[in-house]
Amino acid sequence: MKTIKILLFITSLFSLIPFQTYASQPNEESTNSDLILTLLTPYISKEIEKYYDKTLKYPPTYAPWFGTEMTVIRTKPRRYEFLVTVKAEPYVGAHNSVGVDEITFLVSVTGGVKTIEYVHLKDYKLPPHLSNYYR
Repeated sequence: MKTIKILLFITSLFSLIPFQTYASQPNEESTNSDLILTLLTPYISKEIEKYYDKTLKYPPTYAPWFGTEMTVIRTKPRRYEFLVTVKAEPYVGAHNSVGVDEITFLVSVTGGVKTIEYVHLKDYKLPPHLSNYYR
């Protein structure tokens, strides 16, 4: 009972501290990048699943915050069509990377997302206790 009271007391102290003092505020650029990756996550996951279906029994996980890099290029000036290239590091289990992949999408103003290119850049071997993931 005493432990519960101590935990409640400590928790209540955190409610008195303003949020920004212990969590960094994202800047506009990182927020925009996070938004783009969030919107593209279903497309990225689909492409990763398709590629790794040849070698893995279970699809790896894609998380935008884990090993992801992104570049955005406008196809022509004043045109709302973009080439978005995402370098992803899919993983299985507790973040055991299976590889590094680069996927390029064409994103248009109509909301269309088309995969232009998928390049597998690197393989990582899974640890022995996850060997059952391989086909």
